[in-house]
Amino acid sequence: MSSRTYGVEGHFFKNARAIYENLASENRVFPDAFLINDDADLKYAFEGVPVEGWLTLEPHGKVIYWGSPLWVESAKRFFSDLVEIREREKFPEYASKKVIAIDARNPSTFRDLLVKTIEKPILSTHRGLRKIRSIKREDEIEKILRACEIAVEAFKKFLEKDFREGITEREASQKLKIRLFESGAEQLAFEPIVAFGENTAYPHHFPADREYKRGEPAMFDWGAVYRGYHSDITRTINAEKLPWYEVYMKAFRTALKEAKTGKSASELHKNVEQSLGELAQYFPHGTGHGVGLEIHEIPNLSEKSTDVLQENQVFTIEPGIYKNYGLRIENTYLLTKNGLNRLCQLPEEI
Repeated sequence: MSSRTYGVEGHFFKNARAIYENLASENRVFPDAFLINDDADLKYAFEGVPVEGWLTLEPHGKVIYWGSPLWVESAKRFFSDLVEIREREKFPEYASKKVIAIDARNPSTFRDLLVKTIEKPILSTHRGLRKIRSIKREDEIEKILRACEIAVEAFKKFLEKDFREGITEREASQKLKIRLFESGAEQLAFEPIVAFGENTAYPHHFPADREYKRGEPAMFDWGAVYRGYHSDITRTINAEKLPWYEVYMKAFRTALKEAKTGKSASELHKNVEQSLGELAQYFPHGTGHGVGLEIHEIPNLSEKSTDVLQENQVFTIEPGIYKNYGLRIENTYLLTKNGLNRLCQLPEEI
């Protein structure tokens, strides 16, 4: 059975040498092999398929998959045309006397384990594939777009069939989750945030038994996962009734206008804060974040970010104001050389 069963084209494996060179340049190390074992990095290599195990990436582009016996059996069945496959118990023999760069995000216990199992280990560190993953391939963009379509379809069904006066936040959250799976979500991007009335003033409110009253603000933050890739949307119903709505929308449009390739993410965030004026004191989080195999990726659009916006990055724009009521609108966007393309097609005003 071929890897095409899962639609895996093998982009990572075909471009392994260039990826090694990018990692070496970013981390200023040139090991005999980079050891890649972060879950999202592995999903990146296998294009969204949640494969468990490790990968080693060598200077000339050779990639070896290391797994437990059961995972090796599955890998041989589905991915033998893409990557060399070995059992992980043989890794110490492979790594002996090699310079192995491990992910610096691994706990110290992982490093200690390698020291115990590898004869005379020489270990370096790297920071994983997060920067490489931030630039999306066409197939990744298509999956995120589909995740957005699923999320939009689910919310429209929820509004039409489920949302009514008297429904509780908890009930609304459950109904929205059902609509997401009905619409084709493979997983939830995260537990939906549902907040009514005064509860909208809390950016990460947990749905409770507060009932919805017609005409009051209602905030929904939700997303879908499709083939490993996430979408992220927020809408505040009746937002236009809030006294600071026009100021907020001016700041939102400022973010859209300022999001360009080569732009400092922190500068974009500061421009949004300036646009909010005195209301900036009620804006406690970043302007947005990258989206992909994880719900929060590079770039980070916040005050202390060192990221620079690049073509084919996918990220959210989501300024917020949280006073006596909250107002947040969030879309997922693709950055092109001509500016932002909105991937989640849902009106801002509901």
